Amino acid sequence: MLKRCLFMCFTLLLVLAFSSPTQVNAIGFTDVNLYKEEITYLADKGIIQGYPDGTFKPTQNLTRLQAVTMILREKKITEYSAPNPNFTDVKPGSHGYEIIAKAVDLGFISGKTNKDGSKYFDASSPVTRGQMAKILVKGYQLSKKEDVNFTDVVATNSFKDYISVLSTENITKGYSDGSFKPNNNLSRQHFALFMARLLADRAPSQDPNPPLIKATNAGDFEKVKALLKSGVNPNVVDRDGKTALYAATSNVETDIMSLLLEYGADPNIQDNYGYYPLMGAIYPPHNIEMIRMLLEAGANPTIKDNDGHDAFYMAKENGNIPEVIKLLEQFSKIKGEND
Repeated sequence: MLKRCLFMCFTLLLVLAFSSPTQVNAIGFTDVNLYKEEITYLADKGIIQGYPDGTFKPTQNLTRLQAVTMILREKKITEYSAPNPNFTDVKPGSHGYEIIAKAVDLGFISGKTNKDGSKYFDASSPVTRGQMAKILVKGYQLSKKEDVNFTDVVATNSFKDYISVLSTENITKGYSDGSFKPNNNLSRQHFALFMARLLADRAPSQDPNPPLIKATNAGDFEKVKALLKSGVNPNVVDRDGKTALYAATSNVETDIMSLLLEYGADPNIQDNYGYYPLMGAIYPPHNIEMIRMLLEAGANPTIKDNDGHDAFYMAKENGNIPEVIKLLEQFSKIKGEND
């Protein structure tokens, strides 16, 4: 009996010594040398994953399917019902279909067009740096833009505006020679860098109810003003991902909302469920002034929540007020002309 127990213990030790986990966090990746902090951050949040051999393959190209998969993970999408995007290369039931259909439904990808006019997705092809700029801007409704010039991004480049937004948001600064290389394939490590920088400004506060949001909920204009003047980030979020701007619209605090916008509050930041300030303003009692102010500040009425509903849907489900619908249509048209 003693010999048998010793043999079993020895066998167990051998198994533990030579087995390797199928999933590791970024700290355990054997091939990560650059951007360790950013890769660790995304891995710990479950947005990116490594390979069973303990590697991350940081220099490997990121595919189009991998890109949309990671963005949906970050958005915590769990309900994947969506209309068929009718891509010729992605049919219902095929690998990645639900993910791709949901991403199309949420509006941050649209696929490619064949010569005959048919649409396809090209899931296994690499994402270029220019394409990723567009996907991130559309996926996260980034709108803060200055005209940033790179030596290899001409004014007629279809990705120019999206690249300028990423640069203005400090998500990328391009290369040291002044180029951006929009047609280069994006590596997995550079995707991690882009995403980590994007999420850093939207990271939830350690305080589940940050002072700025607490003061907004209390309707304390002077406290909100003092916090903003002291340098508090106007886009800080609570544990649910809601901003002070969302709180102001929900509580019909028009003066506070105006102040937050003045200090750079982003009207398009979505919470963990995909809701954003414009939706809060549309709920009864339908404050027309707040809705107009948000739209004038750049709120996008076509943003969809995690269930695929936009501001138009919210308006129709909450009273179908003609004046609200008219405002949304007006600014939706203006945005379309500017895109």
